Amino acid sequence: MDNRTTFLRRTLATNGVVTLLFGAVLLVDRETIAGLLGLGDGIPVVVAGVICVAFAPVLFLAARKRELSVQQAFLLVAVDGTWVAASLLVAAAAPLSGIGRALVVAQAALVAIFMVLETAGIRRMQPAGVERVPQV
Repeated sequence: MDNRTTFLRRTLATNGVVTLLFGAVLLVDRETIAGLLGLGDGIPVVVAGVICVAFAPVLFLAARKRELSVQQAFLLVAVDGTWVAASLLVAAAAPLSGIGRALVVAQAALVAIFMVLETAGIRRMQPAGVERVPQV
């Protein structure tokens, strides 16, 4: 492993842990969370939980991968960005309670923080003299 990838790898691993735990909580406490969100049905909570539990190993594998490319890392940032955009759309359009809206926005903000950290890690991966990745 190259020292230039350490920050990104640690960020991906941390994101993986948080994503796995979040997904597990969504699946285990789906009815309670659906009630907090103001949803009559736990199915959207289960879907979100399954997505998180499925994505966490991808983050763990990327963090442990022998050769992690900038393109692969950016793909993970894009997936996180898609989650943030979808979450904000849900917060704006779904019939959620006030606390539900706040919770959805809060978790989207956490994922956005991971995006910023991952992008910083990608910038550190690039050798000196190479055109830098634009800042987010």
